[in-house]
Amino acid sequence: MKQMLKNLKEKKGGFTLVELIVVLVILAILAAILVPTLIGYINQATSEKDYATAQTVRVAAQAVEDDNYGRTGNDLDKVTLDSKTASEQTVKDLAGVGDEVTAASFDVDKTSHAITGGTVTINNHTYTLADNKWTAKEPDPARKLARISKRLPFSSREAGGVRLLRRWP
Repeated sequence: MKQMLKNLKEKKGGFTLVELIVVLVILAILAAILVPTLIGYINQATSEKDYATAQTVRVAAQAVEDDNYGRTGNDLDKVTLDSKTASEQTVKDLAGVGDEVTAASFDVDKTSHAITGGTVTINNHTYTLADNKWTAKEPDPARKLARISKRLPFSSREAGGVRLLRRWP
């Protein structure tokens, strides 16, 4: 019995420094693989949300045109973000969008009173409607990089050829 207690006291548990470093290196490699992928998914989701917002603004602009023509018989040449219906609601109010939509302008067909094209600016991206299809124009790369880096919850730095990640305080 004394021998067994002596063996338990002498036996030290835990991980060696080498084992801990190997685990950390594996985690760093996994993070280096996953972070760019996650950023891609974030950018794709943001783009899809902006396309949906642009379409919502278009529907609201069509409602403004329909309301104006139906109530007053007047055509609008252009419908903008601040255009009002006969009941004094703006396109922005009808669409229910926030401050991320900074500008919108739509062309109206005089015979069908339908929106035929236009542009919507959301978070410095310009979305253009032509032939019932939306296309996007990206802002300059420096702005895009600044926008992405604001969303990241960590920063990275190079140290001895190994990329280290640390959390912001």
